[in-house]
Amino acid sequence: MTAPASSNAPTSLSPADPALLGRYVWHELLVPDTAQATAFYPAVAGWTVTTMEVPGSPRPYTLFNNGTQGVGGIQQYPADVKGTPRWVPYMATDDADRTCRDATKAGATVHMPPTDIPTVGRIAVLADPQGAMFAIIRPFPKGTPEQVPGEGEFAWHEMTCDDPDASFAFYQGLFGWQKQRAMDMGAAGTYQIYGRGEFSYGGFMRGAAEMPPSTWYCYVRVADLDAAVDAVKRAGGKIMMGPVDVPNDDRVAIGTDNQGAIVAFVARKRT
Repeated sequence: MTAPASSNAPTSLSPADPALLGRYVWHELLVPDTAQATAFYPAVAGWTVTTMEVPGSPRPYTLFNNGTQGVGGIQQYPADVKGTPRWVPYMATDDADRTCRDATKAGATVHMPPTDIPTVGRIAVLADPQGAMFAIIRPFPKGTPEQVPGEGEFAWHEMTCDDPDASFAFYQGLFGWQKQRAMDMGAAGTYQIYGRGEFSYGGFMRGAAEMPPSTWYCYVRVADLDAAVDAVKRAGGKIMMGPVDVPNDDRVAIGTDNQGAIVAFVARKRT
């Protein structure tokens, strides 16, 4: 797995910035067919697609752009690798090697050790102790301060797993995330919202029996949730849940793209 050598690549903050740790700065889609992905997401999320050559890579890296800003990229699974299509969130760190060591001591598995990507950063890809895949990055370029994600950006990151308390403790140890408010969902348990300071990043919850185990759900904020749901179906995807209303005047839906990768959407409730 690599990241793009591009001005559209992860550019959140300089490595010296103390507010870097734990921010979501990139997202990467792992699929067997990049062409199918580039047909699906522009139709559903309104993104545009660009490609660029990466030194040392046999194929160009494909980028999804929200306006002029890159929001994610695509990696094609090698022909000899059988993997589940998925979105992988990248969390920022000021020291990729230290964070990788801390993660393995806490029970994570390393899929790709810390590796420098020219002009982008030093990245590593791991699976947490319950099997969910994630990546870490120490970004090289300097970028913009943290702000609330807007339309066309990944705006919420939800972990569903067998033991959400243990999962949160693992990530809190790596990134310093803070527990914010918690919501009682009855038989489904507690939905624990997390973040840092004034920013809420997502939630941790126990996974339902019919949902995939130990998975990061990455939510894209859209202007019209019903239109996004219809677009998912027209583009060959499926809707697994929703649209449903949630707190904070939002509505959400969870589905899969045309290759089976889970993708979720959030939008403001209609007034």
